[in-house]
Amino acid sequence: MEPAKPPFYSRIFTLTWEGAYQWLVGIALGLIVAQVSQFKMPTAVAHPAQYWLSTAIAFVLPVLAFVALSETIIRSRRRFKRWRHPSFLTVIPGGGKIAAIQLDHHGQPATWKVQIRIAQMLDNSVNPDPLLHSCYLHKDSKSFRELLLKEGETASVTLAEIQRSHPLSSTHKIWMEVQNADGGVHVGLGVVLEIGITAEPELKNGRIKKYFRVTWEQTDTLKCIEIN
Repeated sequence: MEPAKPPFYSRIFTLTWEGAYQWLVGIALGLIVAQVSQFKMPTAVAHPAQYWLSTAIAFVLPVLAFVALSETIIRSRRRFKRWRHPSFLTVIPGGGKIAAIQLDHHGQPATWKVQIRIAQMLDNSVNPDPLLHSCYLHKDSKSFRELLLKEGETASVTLAEIQRSHPLSSTHKIWMEVQNADGGVHVGLGVVLEIGITAEPELKNGRIKKYFRVTWEQTDTLKCIEIN
């Protein structure tokens, strides 16, 4: 799944702003180099090129300074907003037909990523996959490996679900499977999962790490609780 993209108008504004700034820097540097070169050339009765270069530099440099100052002010304002209203998540576990967590976003917009790892098998069996894997974040019936959330928006992450063999299969099996973006991992009746959550811009306290105990209570019911 592709990462969630910012709105079209936001992307156009960013591209236009960055493109204009780069062009202005290039033009200003070119004009300055040309002006310096004019001073090093042999003197002549008239120097129309020097006149136009001086005029162009006098026009471009203030514009470039204004653009640079505006960009600095905008970035400073964003940093101030993040300082006043930092991004953070409320993580709510839930069970039922699937074990999942709900992510409630607060503060300034941030792009979130979630990873999952099987930390422990509750039946003390061998851990089938102790490595970290990316998770899909679900929002508005779509799935993303990374997702931009704003104040008040929510997303969910599926941790585990019940799987069944195909109805036409000769053997009828049912099992619990831990979910990640790379596939599913067949586990027993209970498991402890480590969830790592990161954001861009980076959170003040860095990566969020939480642990959840997921157990298979009944045929179609999973229980998910947060543990220390």
